[in-house]
Amino acid sequence: MRPWKPGVSGNPRGRPKVAEEVRTLARVHGKRALERLVELMDDPDPRVAFMASREVLDRAYGKPSPAMDADAHDGQVTVVVKQFNYEPGADVLPLPPRTHEP
Repeated sequence: MRPWKPGVSGNPRGRPKVAEEVRTLARVHGKRALERLVELMDDPDPRVAFMASREVLDRAYGKPSPAMDADAHDGQVTVVVKQFNYEPGADVLPLPPRTHEP
């Protein structure tokens, strides 16, 4: 049993907003935090290295969108990656074109 009626939000004011001074303080330490993530990319534990690498890539290119085509028929799953650009030996992965699909 819910303490509120159907159609009424249990949290009418939504999530609490982060105070601007907290956000500013976090940004002061942003460069140091990113440098530490880059150091952790070389950690001997592959789980730590993977997670640090993922965080760096997310900050550089944005989190990958889950927008991919997937279909399941007769117990088989087909996933189609629409685009992946990589030039071997390139120092920087190219930014994908920004598209908005309906």
